[in-house]
Amino acid sequence: MRTSPQVFRLVHETYDFQYLLISDDYLTWQLSSRDWRLVYLDRTGARTFIKNSPANHEYIQNNQYRFYTNGLSESNLSEIISDPHATKILEEEINRHYQITGEKPDLQLLAVLKQINTR
Repeated sequence: MRTSPQVFRLVHETYDFQYLLISDDYLTWQLSSRDWRLVYLDRTGARTFIKNSPANHEYIQNNQYRFYTNGLSESNLSEIISDPHATKILEEEINRHYQITGEKPDLQLLAVLKQINTR
């Protein structure tokens, strides 16, 4: 499963799991964002993905990370802050991330985003 999306697909078809709890370096390939949504991450490298299905829709709506990742790049950030709606979502994601993990490094980014949104 770690190195082959085909093996992952076969195992998933057999067991129909709804969540993946993995470290950020576990898979050597990328999960499809169409099929799996990131709902937890932290600086230790832990990641939780939930299957994008109707049964999980409400949970995804409330918990998915759309824009926030550890280590936002400058190009990603400038693209996000050019869109007020995306900036608001990123603010919410940073707040939620801090409330869940207590990780503080992005609180400075949050302060900058709040200044941008008040302009």
